[in-house]
Amino acid sequence: TNSRKPSRSAEVASTNRAAGPPSRSVVSAAVGTEAVSGTVTMANGSLRRMPTQIDYRYTSAFPADALYGALVDEEFLRARLGELGGREAAIVSHRSDPNGARFTLRHELEIDGLPSSIRSFLPGQLTLERTEVWVVGPDARTGTVDVKVIGAPVPAKAGGRLAVADAGGGSEYRVVADVSVSLPLFGGKVEEFVAGKVRELLALESQFTDRWLEQRVV
Repeated sequence: TNSRKPSRSAEVASTNRAAGPPSRSVVSAAVGTEAVSGTVTMANGSLRRMPTQIDYRYTSAFPADALYGALVDEEFLRARLGELGGREAAIVSHRSDPNGARFTLRHELEIDGLPSSIRSFLPGQLTLERTEVWVVGPDARTGTVDVKVIGAPVPAKAGGRLAVADAGGGSEYRVVADVSVSLPLFGGKVEEFVAGKVRELLALESQFTDRWLEQRVV
């Protein structure tokens, strides 16, 4: 049991910045400038745009067992959705056992402040269906995340990897995911905007996790 209480400071850093020792509680959204977007040359010489990448890290003073336990707990997920998930929030399915977890959440993502150039491609809010699959290993808890956008006028999705591991005197939660929007010309701008909103949501979820653990881990 860890009696230390984490703070709620926030830090935004690029991926080319050297990582320092974890603080008592740090929320960081790390996005490398060159990794965010770009193009790749296909075999026929044409260019294909690469998805926008999110590399998000949250460092907690609590041990990995406590952090992971919260992130897959049905009561925790229901409470987090109640605070951050919007009117359409719901736990679609949930299963958890000592070997891992699998659950699907539905929640809203507010996207106010849309640039005029992409406003016609997205509604004022998005409904996300987010599936996480976790596996508990001897040294880390790893998983995958798959996000589908429901009801958007253009196809949009995200997918990537999750991990929780001990780090220093606490633990680190990391999300590496690609955001993809199938839209000619404006797809990159839409992706970058949505990725920014997802990073904001992850930061709010991390702050909620801090408060949850503070009240339950002594």
